[in-house]
Amino acid sequence: MKMNSKKIISLSVALVFCFSLIALGKTAAAPLGSSGKAVGGQGGSGSQAAANSGADQSEKGICARLGDLSSKIDQRMTGLKSKVQSRVETRTQTMTQNRSKRETELDDYRQKMDERRNEYYQKLEQRMGTQEQKDAVSQFKTQIEAAVKTRKAAIDAAVSAFQSGMDSAATEKEGNADTAAVAFQAAVRTAFQEAQSDCDAGKDPNAIRIQLRASIKTGQDKFQGERKKLDDLKATLDALSMARKQAVQKAVDDFKAASDKAIAELKKVYPNLASDKQ
Repeated sequence: MKMNSKKIISLSVALVFCFSLIALGKTAAAPLGSSGKAVGGQGGSGSQAAANSGADQSEKGICARLGDLSSKIDQRMTGLKSKVQSRVETRTQTMTQNRSKRETELDDYRQKMDERRNEYYQKLEQRMGTQEQKDAVSQFKTQIEAAVKTRKAAIDAAVSAFQSGMDSAATEKEGNADTAAVAFQAAVRTAFQEAQSDCDAGKDPNAIRIQLRASIKTGQDKFQGERKKLDDLKATLDALSMARKQAVQKAVDDFKAASDKAIAELKKVYPNLASDKQ
């Protein structure tokens, strides 16, 4: 089975969350030259400038990277949501194509069965010698065709109910998952906005970094909690499948009962009738 939208969204958010924590966990480093060593060499004004620059960067800490981190995380979340939507659209298209194929195959099968029954009716009529027997065949044909029509309607209704139920469940599930993901994205944005306000107020950068990580973690925990509330589609699928199976079986049983009755009545005027399956 292909990965469903819930798994995709969960994976997407987990990746973004990991990225955000890794990014936030980085410590400010002193500026490096092209050789990878601290700028300034041995002593002198260059060394002092590098030390001042490093101290200034260390003091700014997370505040110096807020804008860049927020932008990157937001871009990644938007990109991942777009991929999820594309996956859902592809799955929907595939499901529609498969349904159309099954419906075509069922229509072809029914047409063949219609032709076989008409051939059987013609053979019966040719065997009948009296008007009473011919009238009985006509009545038999009417009864069987009515039973076929009833069976067809019942099976079509069962299939339609199954498909509608699955469509509703999938749509609701995807909508709830998307709402939870959007809420998490909003929580992350709010966390960065609050962190920026704290930076502007001159609060301790290390405390800001810790609080930002905690806020994102809280948002992620809430998202995971909402996601777990979503019922798994398998339970819905099992219930709908069972309902369809029972409805189809009832349609088959009802048809058999009706056809057996029609055959019994025809045998009253034509005892040699073979009870062929219709």
